[in-house]
Amino acid sequence: MTDSTDDLIAIAARQYLEKFDWADVKSIELVLRLAATATSIRGSTQRLFNAHGFERAAGRVGVLRVLYFSPKGRMNQNEISNEMQVTSANISYVLEGLERDGLVARTPHETDRRVTWVQLTGDGENVFRELAPAMTALLGSLGEGFTDDEKVLFATFLERLRQNAESAKP
Repeated sequence: MTDSTDDLIAIAARQYLEKFDWADVKSIELVLRLAATATSIRGSTQRLFNAHGFERAAGRVGVLRVLYFSPKGRMNQNEISNEMQVTSANISYVLEGLERDGLVARTPHETDRRVTWVQLTGDGENVFRELAPAMTALLGSLGEGFTDDEKVLFATFLERLRQNAESAKP
């Protein structure tokens, strides 16, 4: 984020206070900064994906990632959607593209015809094996300048914020 973005976020947070004297301007600023940070992180990961030939990649790479790190080497569609915290319909669409590109294969469950296994093909494994070190380096670099204790504390704060968001009433 640039200094001008920081200023705009502070201004936007104060605008709430100007209209609503009861507004918690510090919480509002926190959430606005977090949203801006999330946008910046998505941008940096998308640039990484683009450099590796993955346009429109976030969902595709996410599926490759959960399958690559899966202890069993395969997962069913429901497990993938739960792991990625997206809808099953979204995963179906992504899987169709990955299967069409030869990066995943779907096979029927041995005993439950309602379940289909998904696993990486050799090409899918090779693609993610090439991408994983670059992703590891990028994600690690985002924590530069923080001590390990600060990272743990920050993660605790983010978890509490996530829980607050999930329990917030409209």
